[in-house]
Amino acid sequence: DRVYTSDIEGHVTGISLSPDGRTAALAVRTPGDPFELRIVDLRKGEHRRIARLEEGLNIFGAPQWTKEGAYYVAGRAEASGGAALYDLYHVPPGSDAPRSAPGVGKDFVAASIRVSPDGERLAVIGRLNPQSPTNLYVLDLAAGELEAVTTNEDMEIKTGQDDLAWSPGAESVAIV
Repeated sequence: DRVYTSDIEGHVTGISLSPDGRTAALAVRTPGDPFELRIVDLRKGEHRRIARLEEGLNIFGAPQWTKEGAYYVAGRAEASGGAALYDLYHVPPGSDAPRSAPGVGKDFVAASIRVSPDGERLAVIGRLNPQSPTNLYVLDLAAGELEAVTTNEDMEIKTGQDDLAWSPGAESVAIV
């Protein structure tokens, strides 16, 4: 066990471990500055910024560190029409430029995400477009293919970060 003692300026609003447990992805908010994504090497105790979000975007939940890079859900604090619309973003390894996540489609509205224990898939609670119902999807990260796991017929799916979990062997996903 180690305590990470290097200062990270700002507030850490979300954290997740890499599949190998050697690094952590952090969402960091510094007052007056845009959100940043940081990677912490837990063995060396070093951290570095991998991306700075555009002004006005907020990260919802914890970024997820995968074999294909970091994924996170972000959106504007106040979207027009009352309901916030969040998008799924991806920062590939070695890049500092966030982009829309491959495989989900341009109208996809993400709510929460969780990486599988093997780091190969991402469970996503979201909607194919703003008018469609909320469902659970699994994104194969290497292939960039999105599979619908549920077909929502008048069920309420909670969208919080803690309402989504993988089994330890990555065979199944639980939702609330």
